[in-house]
Amino acid sequence: MTKTFLRFVQCNASGNHCLIDTLESTRYARCDDLIEYIISALVINRYSPNAKYFAPKNDHAQTAQDHLKCYFERLSIVSLPIQSPIDEVSVEKAFRFMLKGQKFVFFAHGTGLFSNSKLFKGATSDTFVEWTKANADESVEFLKSLCQKNGYEYSEACLVRHPSDIVLSRLERYFNNQKLSKISINDLDYHAAEVRNALLGIKEKLLSENIPIFKYEEIVRSAGRCLSAELCFSNAEMKQIRKDVYFSSASTGKRYKYSRKMNNKIRYALNCEIDWLGYEWTDSAHPFYFWLKAIYCNFLTIKSDIILVLRIHLFGYMKNGQFYHHKLSIPGRFLHGLLYRTTKALNELSPLMPPLIK
Repeated sequence: MTKTFLRFVQCNASGNHCLIDTLESTRYARCDDLIEYIISALVINRYSPNAKYFAPKNDHAQTAQDHLKCYFERLSIVSLPIQSPIDEVSVEKAFRFMLKGQKFVFFAHGTGLFSNSKLFKGATSDTFVEWTKANADESVEFLKSLCQKNGYEYSEACLVRHPSDIVLSRLERYFNNQKLSKISINDLDYHAAEVRNALLGIKEKLLSENIPIFKYEEIVRSAGRCLSAELCFSNAEMKQIRKDVYFSSASTGKRYKYSRKMNNKIRYALNCEIDWLGYEWTDSAHPFYFWLKAIYCNFLTIKSDIILVLRIHLFGYMKNGQFYHHKLSIPGRFLHGLLYRTTKALNELSPLMPPLIK
């Protein structure tokens, strides 16, 4: 049987955790994000071996070789001798170790280094290490070669979400304690540019390779069934998905929870076409429709958040990636706090009672 490696082309906050939760309930095994960090550090080491920069999942400005050593330490490859300096042969060994012989593997997260350009902060405030689109393409070619050497058939699919919702999710996540209307133009432009570049890359792939595109909103709406058309889930897998995954609607239509002024500000920053994906900007909606949609989306968020919190606290729901990557509504936060404190008090009263949530 042919082994498959499926990479999802996307940008952060596109609904990755919903997709991951779904696929992990099927025959697909997730490839660790470390593979993206390792390959990107390997590529940077080719061109700027002495540059010190802040890489993903590392709090220190180090050279690419030092970052590679840190990533390899995270893998804890005790039984695998790795030579120093870390080279392509070492990375190939790490790749084989990470996949553990799984026949169906997917990659659907990371920080977008396989797709987009980026500026890494350097050791001082005025220095940067540039990660170009050419570097991203080079890293993907290296990933393809790793797949080929290990007998995997490499393929791609795209994950998209309404661009305004992506930007808003990223702003909520990275500026949690600020009013979004007060966020600087530079910060908004930075995230909008990453989303725009990701969409341009996806459009290019659609036109040149005609690869499948999955919408986050449709995955939620169909409870994962829309994925089956391309990935051919069995009846048993669909049954397992229904059993394992709660498809929260809390983050669909996020743009309607913000003012039309904020929506226009984001549209201006994005400066891209979205009709080819079947999306529309909110300014095309009648004000009365926008108002009704806002009421409906807020109600849906509160309902979904309450159900999610109850599932986690009372029924031991484990696929809670969306819980940690979604800004709960006020009723959701209140219920979470209440149940958390209640559970903590019960656990202190009865040490033998297993905690419902950690």
